[in-house]
Amino acid sequence: MQASYFNVEIPLKDGGYLIYNSISKVIVRLSSDERRDYDAGLFEDPYYSSWMILRDKQMLVKSSEAQLVRLKSNDIFVKKTNPSIMSLTLMMSESCNFSCSYCNQGQNKEKAILTREVVDQVIGYVGLQTGLSELNISWYGGEPLLSYDKILEYSGIIKEFCESSGIHYKGSIVTNGYLLSRERAQGLLGVGISLAQVTLDGSRIDHNASRFANSKQDTYEIIMQNIGDALSNTELSIALRVNVTRSNSSGLYSLIDDIKCRSLVNKRLSIYFAAVYDPSLSEISDCSDVSDELVSQDRTYALSELDLLKYADCMGLKVALDIDEHEGDCLVTRSNSFAIDPKGNLFKCYIPITNKQYSVGNVTDFDGVHRDETFLKWDSWTAFSENGCKNCKLLGSCRGGCPLHFVSEPHKNLGSHCPTSKYAFNEHIFRRAVLQGLADEIDWDEDLSVTKPDSLVFYPVNK
Repeated sequence: MQASYFNVEIPLKDGGYLIYNSISKVIVRLSSDERRDYDAGLFEDPYYSSWMILRDKQMLVKSSEAQLVRLKSNDIFVKKTNPSIMSLTLMMSESCNFSCSYCNQGQNKEKAILTREVVDQVIGYVGLQTGLSELNISWYGGEPLLSYDKILEYSGIIKEFCESSGIHYKGSIVTNGYLLSRERAQGLLGVGISLAQVTLDGSRIDHNASRFANSKQDTYEIIMQNIGDALSNTELSIALRVNVTRSNSSGLYSLIDDIKCRSLVNKRLSIYFAAVYDPSLSEISDCSDVSDELVSQDRTYALSELDLLKYADCMGLKVALDIDEHEGDCLVTRSNSFAIDPKGNLFKCYIPITNKQYSVGNVTDFDGVHRDETFLKWDSWTAFSENGCKNCKLLGSCRGGCPLHFVSEPHKNLGSHCPTSKYAFNEHIFRRAVLQGLADEIDWDEDLSVTKPDSLVFYPVNK
């Protein structure tokens, strides 16, 4: 038996280990004696209870090299050759009732609205897929709820089609929350949209300073009231995405306090923090210069984000995202998945969706997409070929993080392409271990337990 390439070992003060495996995404604790045998590779006794646990969690394997080969082949199978899941992002319109300076879609919005003809083309495409068991659709904008009635119509049609075709339909919506009334939340649920991502820009003062309606009114209060009404009166789940900038970072704790004070803590409410993107990287001519507001996504930022998550834990607030465990599963990596603009143009990522040079085709000719040079460039990307990824212990869960950072030419110049959480990975795993009762705060060793980049690299062994 061998230790998996994908084990991250975190030394503890008592001489033991926390081990996280990025394939099973499980944490196991070893005593100091077990750590000694583990480090020495003494795995001969197949019935030793700790080794049995490690085998069950894919932390001990017959061949770590074979495990890597299986991981790669399975990744290709589920995303490329035989996908059972399809994800689509449908952009209702570029139109928005907010005027955010950092908008990735620029400031001059087209008013075109997604048509029934485009939706019918999408349904036809879905119907041609063999072996499809799940369809995930994210309703996107601009602000999609400006086209609420159309969403009800289109999502209802897609839901009905999926039910008649034996496909599980999962709908979600990305919204600023300003129009997410209780009645609309209930209406979305009725057509299969069970999750809303609502974006905030921090505390009330910070949010209203940067994320205002065109009339510059207090949008924060309206959004928070809508969230409370939806949580209290419907079954809609809400994930709060909190944008982080240099201006609002100091007020993020007060946001968490306000969520608690409003009694919004709920099993269907979760929160995560994300640094604002630089809109100029989408290469659109009408974007604003927000470079002074962008945070440096380094270890300092990673630790500050971790502290916010710990504070959310203390307040009983569920965390939606801490470390990257989505296995590189996105529109880019799934060959059958696309972002679609109101005119039916197809993209492999929703972020540059208003830049037509990123388009890979149109819904009128899905077959032609697979001959498009831009599609082939994006679809051929894999973390298993990236020098910074292919020997990373986090490859099992991360798969390179966001492919946009590797494929898009402007994003390639950003330096490290890793998810920010990697810079404080051990600290994140320790937080989880404490929450799971596997460790106490006193187990952390300030010298030995901290994240060291070299410890996240594996070195191939003989097969």
